[in-house]
Amino acid sequence: MLRAWSIVAICALPAIAAAQAPGQVPPAPSRAAPATGVRTGWLLGVGLGGGSITTRSPDGSALDTYDGLALQLRAGRMVTPRFAIVVDAWTLVHGDGRAAEQPSEYDGDPDLAHDVVALAGQWWVTPRLWLLGGVGRASYRVRAPGVAYDSDPAAAVEFAIGYEVARASRVAVDLQFRYAGAHYPADDVDLENAALAVGLSWY
Repeated sequence: MLRAWSIVAICALPAIAAAQAPGQVPPAPSRAAPATGVRTGWLLGVGLGGGSITTRSPDGSALDTYDGLALQLRAGRMVTPRFAIVVDAWTLVHGDGRAAEQPSEYDGDPDLAHDVVALAGQWWVTPRLWLLGGVGRASYRVRAPGVAYDSDPAAAVEFAIGYEVARASRVAVDLQFRYAGAHYPADDVDLENAALAVGLSWY
């Protein structure tokens, strides 16, 4: 038995000596790699798609619907990794901008644009699914032969839902549905935007 313990002690001597060697610097503790894809700091987004502008009478019945091109710009700052405060601006544009310039070819379809700018909150319900809602100001423009009308600003509300179909470290591509509505007391009419768009965001 004594011989066995002697063998164990001899085998352990190198390890003990290494542990007690003067000037030995212990290895630095390893640090976890920084997380990728975490939303921090400033946020910038753009979007492009298509949708419609619907005009409604005060009782809610639809008067006309105009298809159009949707353009969107969003800028803000992440408050937490899943919530941001943003200024969201978007527009729906119907027509090619030449209705008032070619009266001889006018077919009764005016050029129309409905613009919305809102202060909104954007919340990622899951790592890829987000909701947006806010309040702001809206206005619309109508152009036709003999008509060049710009509405007074009106209060507006907006909602959006999006899903990020692709993500890199600081960039995301999403599909989104957007809605905005405003009531114009001076014209006694409501205008609503609804659009599907593809968005690109940096954060």
